[in-house]
Amino acid sequence: MCFNGRIDEARPASDAEDAAELNALADAIVADTGQTPVALCGFSFGALVCTELYARLRSQGVEVMHAFYAGRALCPY
Repeated sequence: MCFNGRIDEARPASDAEDAAELNALADAIVADTGQTPVALCGFSFGALVCTELYARLRSQGVEVMHAFYAGRALCPY
């Protein structure tokens, strides 16, 4: 039984590929929501993803109304 639907996907091989994936995700959020304020929530590794998404969305002028991160790492911002 597999609970991770993306387990077979290749992981980014470099920081540049990782950044490109995050930029594509931020662009998809902007394309879907326009300039509508958004809320982010991340737990564990998702918290790290959300902190990066937060920075990218804010740099594109998107208002992030709420951001909840729960995990073991400190927020880098």
